Amino acid sequence: MQLSTSQAFQVNRAGLERADLQQKALGREARLVNMSELGQALNQLTDPPVKAMVVYNSNPAAIAPNQNDVLRGMRREDLFTVVLEQFQNDTADYADILLPSTTFLEHTDLYFAYGHYHLQLARPALPAPGEAKSNVEVFRLLAARMGFDDPCLRDSEDDMIRTLLDSSPLPGIPIARDRGSNCDCQQDHHDRRRISLPT
Repeated sequence: MQLSTSQAFQVNRAGLERADLQQKALGREARLVNMSELGQALNQLTDPPVKAMVVYNSNPAAIAPNQNDVLRGMRREDLFTVVLEQFQNDTADYADILLPSTTFLEHTDLYFAYGHYHLQLARPALPAPGEAKSNVEVFRLLAARMGFDDPCLRDSEDDMIRTLLDSSPLPGIPIARDRGSNCDCQQDHHDRRRISLPT
């Protein structure tokens, strides 16, 4: 049995996922493919087939189930693959375009719990090296180049975090702005209304 606390916080995921934008851009509901079925998706899905893939925060060539199917699918000549990565890994070997991405030390992010009841807001400890960009920045730039004009596509990381936290029982958590501050927000799993913030 595996117990996870990653869903302990009731946050506004729908506010970030924006299903309405998928409908607006595609004219239909977006097709979602579970990464555990990536091999099948790359080789068997039709109507339409998978023709492009953007990989970030993962290394499916090494970790996705049915590795032989995944690798066969990633070798397809008609599959356009973009990989955002810090290192040359197994998946990056199949990239048509490899973009340097920042590490957790170089961008703002909100980290959820794994085995405890804390949210952590992390600020960059180091500047991004060279031309490395955060995943959020890459998608923001891509949306602009593709002509998508919804205001949320220009949101800063802090705006996105505020949207995520804008839900009961978490409204009003302050987001520290100075470079050196991190926020460790604890939520008691028995009383979801109690949140302690550092002073």
